[in-house]
Amino acid sequence: MCRLRSSTPSWWGRTVGEIVQSRDPQFKPGTKVLTPLGWQLYGVAKASDLTSIDTTSIPAPYYLGVVGMPGMTAWFGSNEIGKPKSGETLVVSAASGAVGSVVGQLAKIAGCRVVGIAGGAAKCDYVTRELGFDACVDYKLGHLFDDLRAACPPVSTYASKTWARDSRHNVATDESVSRALSFVD
Repeated sequence: MCRLRSSTPSWWGRTVGEIVQSRDPQFKPGTKVLTPLGWQLYGVAKASDLTSIDTTSIPAPYYLGVVGMPGMTAWFGSNEIGKPKSGETLVVSAASGAVGSVVGQLAKIAGCRVVGIAGGAAKCDYVTRELGFDACVDYKLGHLFDDLRAACPPVSTYASKTWARDSRHNVATDESVSRALSFVD
């Protein structure tokens, strides 16, 4: 068993913590770990439930984002399922979210035109200005399909995390989409 101090209050979720006491030689006090203990100040875990992390080269919060589950989901979905190619257009729903934001940036690196879908002007502004997407459609304006047609040429891949089960917004049924990629929770 290892006792560790977490840097967040008590809620459920993956956290990054620091070992404060341990009976396992693999985890000495001061070791930084990824834990399934939830968001709390202190917790007790089996050593087999902890993963050591290197915070000397990667900041601890990145293990909960871009090098954690959201980043791995984005990379796998992009590189193993969607496989967008240079010159293609990728449409990303939930584009300002943890997974969608990384999917879009990976597609830009691959040479794709990337169009995001987000809710609200502030999120769309973030998607284009900060994340570097080519365009972003605000679904809250109420004319999603018309705005998507205006924002992009025929779509090659549609990456969706949130709308895979919502037929009202399933862009993959539109004739301009030739492949569909869905991340379903």
